[in-house]
Amino acid sequence: MHGETTAAEGRKTKPNSVYLFVIWNRGMPEAETVLGAIGRRFEILRQFEVTWPAKDYIANFAAFYGWKSYSMWLGKKRRSGTGPFRVIVVRDPKPVFTDPEKRGLPELLRNENVHDVKFTLRETMKHSNVVHAAENEAETRHNLKALTGETLEAFLSRSDLDGNAVVPLRFTEPMPYAAY
Repeated sequence: MHGETTAAEGRKTKPNSVYLFVIWNRGMPEAETVLGAIGRRFEILRQFEVTWPAKDYIANFAAFYGWKSYSMWLGKKRRSGTGPFRVIVVRDPKPVFTDPEKRGLPELLRNENVHDVKFTLRETMKHSNVVHAAENEAETRHNLKALTGETLEAFLSRSDLDGNAVVPLRFTEPMPYAAY
């Protein structure tokens, strides 16, 4: 499903139901628990095992999250670790959308299922904030494009999506910083 549009207006009325989770390196010892929780609520479409050069973490956090803040990303680097991490792209078969910031834009509607799983995991894991989740379509689009270079539509049109396979994604240079 690529979101719904009204025929008369051609405007999007419902966001996509595809989201992205990250288990940062310091959370990887609990990866099976995290994957179990995610798999119980969502259909896993693809997993990536991502490796960034340690020297590029601050720049890559800025590119991944979409804003520059050296001191913030320096702290995030310490809290998250600098080794390989897992990215899990999922589809929610029964999304529950809210608009907590009252923006009125479909791509910014928060999926409460994703929000709930993220915060439940953060509360139960040894280290807090080692799980990231894109809670709306705009964030999913940005995170996916930053990591893979693919648009959400290109990703969803792939014939090789397999949620059980873990695809290596190794970076040798910093990710480009861009507003996707």
